[in-house]
Amino acid sequence: MFLRNLMSIDTEEMIRAQPMDAVVLLGGCDKNGAGAADGAASAGVPAIQLATGPMLTGAHRGERVGACTDCRRFWARFRAGEIDEREIAAVNGQLVPSVAPAR
Repeated sequence: MFLRNLMSIDTEEMIRAQPMDAVVLLGGCDKNGAGAADGAASAGVPAIQLATGPMLTGAHRGERVGACTDCRRFWARFRAGEIDEREIAAVNGQLVPSVAPAR
């Protein structure tokens, strides 16, 4: 809940900081979609939201990896010097390999 509220505050501030008459909101997560919509409503400008849909997960060295937690985990390992640039590039290519098929 607090992450959605943080997204809302961030979106509202970004909209207010720009001379825009309206905004198009893009997102595909349950948190960022609601947070962006809340922020746009608070900013008081017309907005339309386009949901990008779910993403497929990838695999790195036989382990299933996805965009959020795995991204943070591997970046922390990279910053700590546990993995090199080549491996972090390979991980990045698997975090969001494509969109999920329509159902």
